[in-house]
Amino acid sequence: LPLNVEYDSIHVRRGDKLEQESKREVNNFWRSRGYGKGTGRKIPRSYIPFSHYVGQGYHKKPCNADGEAHLVYVATDDPRIIKQELTGMKKDDLGFTVMNMCHKFNFVFGPPTKDDKSIHLNSEGGHKNCVDRYNRNIAGIADLLILAKSNLFVGEFNSNWGRLVRVFRMRLNDELIAANGEVEGLDSDEGERPAAEGEKRRRAARTVAHPVLTKDLKVAWGKIHPGPLGL
Repeated sequence: LPLNVEYDSIHVRRGDKLEQESKREVNNFWRSRGYGKGTGRKIPRSYIPFSHYVGQGYHKKPCNADGEAHLVYVATDDPRIIKQELTGMKKDDLGFTVMNMCHKFNFVFGPPTKDDKSIHLNSEGGHKNCVDRYNRNIAGIADLLILAKSNLFVGEFNSNWGRLVRVFRMRLNDELIAANGEVEGLDSDEGERPAAEGEKRRRAARTVAHPVLTKDLKVAWGKIHPGPLGL
């Protein structure tokens, strides 16, 4: 993944989270599409399809099928299944994935392991020895930085990883800080005028600005609001 170009990112969490804490959200997802108990149609998968993540992130963006492909880094604990899903999607002459005849993507994954499994995010291979654990941690930190720096992040807040990425994509609103800061010339003979102007700026900033800004982020499914930081 070249870091001198603009790119987006998607985090897809599978594994234990979907079998435990998030099982209800997964069932609700399929039930809303006509599958599950009482519908006569069995739920086809125990997870949310990758195509849904992509759709949530790009369904409102202008089509680019005839232009440059979206460069998208995919972080997941189940790369083998994600790649299988991509195999079934339409490709153009250059091998880029095309969805709904509208959006064109160049999906990029991290370095594969021998068995094409995740090297981090609770994969069992990371617990065998110190070397495996070290490689697992380095890969996890690299993914975190890549996701944090991307233009657009698509994920969910049901996993600790998704919530952590959100924290790293936040920053203080410098404009609001400046509006609430000290006003130059306050101690001069004309101190009353800058003081009044400063108060006016502060009131305006409080009405239109938020103290914390978050880089573009789309929730794929589940909880829309992550709750307080650190939880």
